[in-house]
Amino acid sequence: MANEKKCTNAKCHCTVPEHEQHCSDHCKDAAGEKERASQCDCEHESCALNYELAQGSMPT
Repeated sequence: MANEKKCTNAKCHCTVPEHEQHCSDHCKDAAGEKERASQCDCEHESCALNYELAQGSMPT
């Protein structure tokens, strides 16, 4: 897609269309709270893969 930017959730690795701020309701809700999680739980592939890399476990 053209004109994408990063989701505004600091822990999230997803991209969103330029006119959006969040990739999911999870990230939208997290923006209204102090997020304590060490990773994003939006369940999109880019965040799930990043979590697996951080944990040192890659799917085979």
